[in-house]
Amino acid sequence: MLGELMGLGQSFRLLRYCAAWKQQRKLAHLALNAGATKEYSKLQTEAVVSFLDSLIENPSDFIFQLRLAAGRIVLSMTYDVPVKSSETMNVLEIMMATIGKGMMPGAYTVDMFPWLRYIPSWVPFNNIHTIATEGRTRLLRVVGLPFAKQQFLSPSPTASFTATCLQTMGTILAFILAIALYPDIQTKIRMELDRVVGHRQLPTLDDRSRLPYVNAAIKEMMRWNPVVPLSLPRFKSKEDVYQGFRVPKGTIVFPNIWSADVQDDISGISPDEFAPERFLDDCVERTALDPYSYAFGFGRRICPGRFFADNSVFLSVTGLVSTFVISPTIGSDGRNSLLRAPFRQGMMRFPESFHVCILPRSEQLAEELHARAREMSKNGSE
Repeated sequence: MLGELMGLGQSFRLLRYCAAWKQQRKLAHLALNAGATKEYSKLQTEAVVSFLDSLIENPSDFIFQLRLAAGRIVLSMTYDVPVKSSETMNVLEIMMATIGKGMMPGAYTVDMFPWLRYIPSWVPFNNIHTIATEGRTRLLRVVGLPFAKQQFLSPSPTASFTATCLQTMGTILAFILAIALYPDIQTKIRMELDRVVGHRQLPTLDDRSRLPYVNAAIKEMMRWNPVVPLSLPRFKSKEDVYQGFRVPKGTIVFPNIWSADVQDDISGISPDEFAPERFLDDCVERTALDPYSYAFGFGRRICPGRFFADNSVFLSVTGLVSTFVISPTIGSDGRNSLLRAPFRQGMMRFPESFHVCILPRSEQLAEELHARAREMSKNGSE
């Protein structure tokens, strides 16, 4: 209910199943299906190369640089505009944090008693309208940005694409944390990349089918730390029965992604271990449940941008491992600093602030990456 008061009632993600939703879904599918996303591979590759190049000069600033890279990829695809500073990403992230409050059913009393929306704001302890106004104001501020103003008259698409941007960034951050904590996994990924792609080459989407361990590692990262622990809430349009339990019409249902991710009782490998082998047929008798079957949603509401986001993640993480060696830093107390990495909480959960040591594998590789980035920048400015 609070999301509707913020102006999200017509958002693609929150719109109820109707003719308008089907039209929006159709348009999203046309632009983001598996075939269509191949057209964006050049854009994604350029953003990843720029990101990797920035890490050579400023490795300690990797979170900031990743935010810019995620913004470049999503906003360039959506609006065909460059992102040159973090100001735009700051505005988008603040907007998503505010929206996250309104998209969580049950967080506010108005979700259980919708008639409270009609109580004036001056009534004591009634902060519903204040929070809704804040969210609506932030939405309109984003829509008012020059690139968005040219494209949309409604804030709905902006919110959806911002969520995709943050989800991509969160997934890559979780991967960086994982390979720093588990150097043996990082080594195995690098060995496969060197064997299949080559020591001095960046992987492309065409290489993906020949990289089973890399694909398994991405799946394991999605299982180990899901960026969206609870999928978007669903509204039961009719009464149903699930495993003997009656679910009345009008019930709000939360798909528990976190539970599906963490509990692996199929492969025989402890769910507490970070082990890509649980998804490889050669390593276990029965592979674990594939995270792609639930991490991007379900049924009609499955994320239409999943192919685009997945390609961005693949190019980013393989580029990182191919080019750099990532290791944990040691705190002043002599302990691994990553063991205390704080996580952002809310609709999206990912490492918020942590430090790792990022070093190029060789000076020659760093120089070649510099040259490639300069060449792309030159071609882009012509």
